[in-house]
Amino acid sequence: MRRSGTPQVPPPAAQGASDDTVARSVMARMVARHGAPSLEDYRRTYTAAGLEWPGDDAVRARHPVADDPTSTGTASSTRHSAA
Repeated sequence: MRRSGTPQVPPPAAQGASDDTVARSVMARMVARHGAPSLEDYRRTYTAAGLEWPGDDAVRARHPVADDPTSTGTASSTRHSAA
């Protein structure tokens, strides 16, 4: 029995799924369990890696972002591009 307040974790990708599908499944499961990083988290990571910041929109298109304004208001938005 699932406890109230426990995030519902999506099922793993089907056996034989493409690498991209498996990667998306893993990401969705991690975000459901732990929440998505914020834009500030990504900025710190880019800075620590010595990379130029591509811009908020580019990061939102590539990665799940907790403070995505198009999210449903949860801290675990999973919006990201198909690329």
